[in-house]
Amino acid sequence: MSFRIIPLITLPLLGLVGIGAAVAGTGMAFRHGPPFPPPSFADHRAMGEAAIADLLGEIDATEAQRSEITAILDAAHEQVGANHPDPEEHHAQVRALLTAETIDREAMEAMRVEAIDHMDAGSQLLVETLADVAEVLSVEQRQQVAELVERRFAD
Repeated sequence: MSFRIIPLITLPLLGLVGIGAAVAGTGMAFRHGPPFPPPSFADHRAMGEAAIADLLGEIDATEAQRSEITAILDAAHEQVGANHPDPEEHHAQVRALLTAETIDREAMEAMRVEAIDHMDAGSQLLVETLADVAEVLSVEQRQQVAELVERRFAD
């Protein structure tokens, strides 16, 4: 896969998961910045929905296409939201493991495996949803999306 396709995939997926933090569920990507609360799952979803609405407007998507894509993304959001672990609970578990009298390597490994399983399930949903959305659009619209994404990421 060419690295040029990554931006093509990224923009439509903003509406799905708000980029990796929502899928990963740990919130760790936002823990290294300024001391303000990280964006919530709902914040990520709202940002993604706005980006998708703008994109669909730019490619002249019909109301039927918009409705179908919205339904696809809503279903994906429900799956992600239902399986979204609590980042505070995750951090408390990590802290407890690392500050215990004895380091429990098995428990740490179990957490790692659980996180990888969660990310894998999220990435599978991501690809499935991207394909579902792409099938709603015409070839011409998908080409327009590719051009728009290339222009936006060229800067």
